[in-house]
Formats: sequence, C-alpha cells, structure tokens
Amino acid sequence: MSVIDPNILNSARKIRSDYNQLVSIMGTYEKEVQSLATFYQKIASDLEEYTKNKIKEKSIKETEKFLLQKMDELDIESKKLSIKIDPVSKKIENLRDEWNTLYHVIKEKYPDISDENILKEINNS
Repeated sequence: MSVIDPNILNSARKIRSDYNQLVSIMGTYEKEVQSLATFYQKIASDLEEYTKNKIKEKSIKETEKFLLQKMDELDIESKKLSIKIDPVSKKIENLRDEWNTLYHVIKEKYPDISDENILKEINNS
C-alpha cells in the first residue's frame, strides 16, 4: 500500500512517461546530428582546400563570397536540425521543472520518506 497520495504518484508517473517519450524522440534525431557533423567536416575540408590551393588565385571579393556561401550552408543545415530539437528540448526542460516542483511537494507533504522510497513508490505502477 502506497503512503503517497495516488494523484501525486500518477502525476510523477506521467512526467516520467512523457520524459521517456521525449528522450525516444531525441534518439530519432541521432542520424541527423551525425549527418550534420559530417557536413561540418566537409565544409571544414572545403575551407582547408580553398585556403591551400585557391586563396592566392582569388580576389578578396571571391574569397569573401566563398566564405559567406559556406557559412550560409552551415547556418541552413544547423537551423533545420535546431527546428526539430529545440521544441523537444524545451519540453524536457519543462518536465524537469514539473518534476522538481512535484518532488518539493512530496518532500513537504511526506518529509519522513526517503528519496529512495519515493522513487520506489513512483516506480511501482
């Protein structure tokens, strides 16, 4: 039999469930993050080759144009991923805040229950 109010436990379980779903969603972006890292490496290689082989032949204007183009490419690709990740990250932060608030409510209402026992009660569905 649970000592903690069932409504509080249900709230904690919902937070945990929502968190697990969001972490799973973040995991689906792993390939995209790896692709972005590969893209960054390609841009770095392009810049390295440009500075080694072409910078002496090109005018300042051409070099500026090349650099701005590469920066734009990086920015566009970064924003594509950020648009997906930022909302999920924000939801995770909100859940963390909800969890902290709920934890303080539990500790205030049940000061004699240890953290370990609180977690046991939440995990016993």
